[in-house]
Amino acid sequence: MHGFSSTFRDYTADKTTFDGTMTENALANKIPDAAVPAYQRSTMVERRRVMMQV
Repeated sequence: MHGFSSTFRDYTADKTTFDGTMTENALANKIPDAAVPAYQRSTMVERRRVMMQV
C-alpha cells in the first residue's frame, strides 16, 4: 500500500496541478498539521472525482 501512496503523491505533484492537501485527502491520510483540517472542512468530493479520472 505504501508504494501506491508514494507513487500517487509523486504523480499528482509532477503531472497535475492538484494540491498536496487534496492528494492526502484522496488517500485518506491524516494531515500532520492540525490547523489544516480544522479550517479545511470540505471533502472536495467533486475535485477528487476529477483527480481520479486523470
